[in-house]
Amino acid sequence: SGSDADQYGSVDGSLSKPRSLRIWREADAKRFEGAVRQARTQTSETLAILDTLETSNSIGIAFIDSEFRVLRINPVLAAVNGGTVEEQVGKTVAEAVPDLWPVVEPAYRTVLETGVPLLDQEVSGELATEPGISHTWLTNLYPVTAKGVRTGLCVIAVDITARKQLESSQASLTSSVVGALAAAVEMRDPYTGGHQDRVAEIAVAIASELGVDPDEAKAIELAAKIHDLGKLAVPAEVLGRPGRLSSGEMALVREHARAGSDMLEHVGFPDHVRLMVLQHHERLDGSGYPDALSGDEVLLGSRIIAVADVMEAISAHRPYRAAHGIAVALKEIQEGSGTRYDPAVVRACVRLVSEGRFRHFNSG
Repeated sequence: SGSDADQYGSVDGSLSKPRSLRIWREADAKRFEGAVRQARTQTSETLAILDTLETSNSIGIAFIDSEFRVLRINPVLAAVNGGTVEEQVGKTVAEAVPDLWPVVEPAYRTVLETGVPLLDQEVSGELATEPGISHTWLTNLYPVTAKGVRTGLCVIAVDITARKQLESSQASLTSSVVGALAAAVEMRDPYTGGHQDRVAEIAVAIASELGVDPDEAKAIELAAKIHDLGKLAVPAEVLGRPGRLSSGEMALVREHARAGSDMLEHVGFPDHVRLMVLQHHERLDGSGYPDALSGDEVLLGSRIIAVADVMEAISAHRPYRAAHGIAVALKEIQEGSGTRYDPAVVRACVRLVSEGRFRHFNSG
């Protein structure tokens, strides 16, 4: 009816033009107002976060545009760069920190071009405000995107100096404990004590030849220096007895790997190092002890110590037998390569010996 058309629109079901425009405009206005409120809320929250970060004493933050110009930087990062906020805002990074720019430029350009963040990069140096005192910063670079276009970078640097100092103290304490434990073994059996030091030397050389991470190489060295710690639980007359041991005596000796692991566990020693001590007599084919592990179940560090242990034990003199020599030791690991011993570890060891790069063996 005509009254229906006036109220709801035209009789064909479509809205009348004046009413439809009004409804659309009202809907658009509401959407716009909602978007503005949301934007204001997000902006307020973001600025609050930035204000908090800018006043932090341990977090440095800066925004860099696509031309690598400093748009915003807090006092902490400005101090790291060697100046004030006022001196650096508006300048390019190359102008603000000319000595640092060649170092950071490749990373800045990579993040800006790829849009992939660069995370957890450690950077060490002195502050202009604290010359002579080294700080360590964990640096992260994030791309900044607006409407799908990368407009610059956000740089966040966290001062981890205290954490690094704590880690250094813990590492020093661990090394001291290892030294004390190794000394205890050597006091009871000088040959076993010297054996551990030589195994550690060989193991570190093999690890370096294999390109093992320095932190992992240090853990391998610590484990090698006390790998026979559990022999403190084995009667001295059994350890030094010449000739073949009885099955019972052999079983007792074979418990030294687990005994050493148990001792380290009781004093809260780093678990990774403890496991290498536990596994140093395991073999790739499962023929080792105490748990008959095989393949990748055996840690790389344990595989390295196993080869180093065999090389030193066979080639060196013992109170109950003469030294068998390097040739016999090399034959053992080569014949067991791929079965008992890790082939890559064996190849590294053979290469080091053949090229005369083992100080222990060079000295006879």
